[in-house]
Amino acid sequence: MLILKQNSGTKDCVPAVAAMITDTSIAEFKKEFPTADEGYSDYEFCKYLFDRGFICGFHVDLSQFPEKVTAETKVKVEFRLKECSAYVVVKSDCGLNEHAILWYNGKVYDPNPMKKNEVSLSEYEILRFYPIINMKE
Repeated sequence: MLILKQNSGTKDCVPAVAAMITDTSIAEFKKEFPTADEGYSDYEFCKYLFDRGFICGFHVDLSQFPEKVTAETKVKVEFRLKECSAYVVVKSDCGLNEHAILWYNGKVYDPNPMKKNEVSLSEYEILRFYPIINMKE
């Protein structure tokens, strides 16, 4: 995986995270999703990954569930964060509402050019966490 940083003053954190996980480029993402000034959406991120063989999210294996599954069945999903890669949306610390980072092999990859990659996940206020599954593996 190539570690990418967005250019200072841009809202290219989403394209940078998408490019890192798919081994493409920020320019390729932006060519597919030209944007207005407000930045990019989670939908655009997930669509870009899906078109390249990745799924954002996870599935639940109910084959070993101890009871018959009905519409009323409550399912609790648990997973260890260190065991998956993820697109993570966090509260921005630079005046914007949100910022995207990559969680990969137990490490944070923050496309903010002012951040080092040795940052702990606990240093962020996580808003959304999308596990990423590579369907090609």
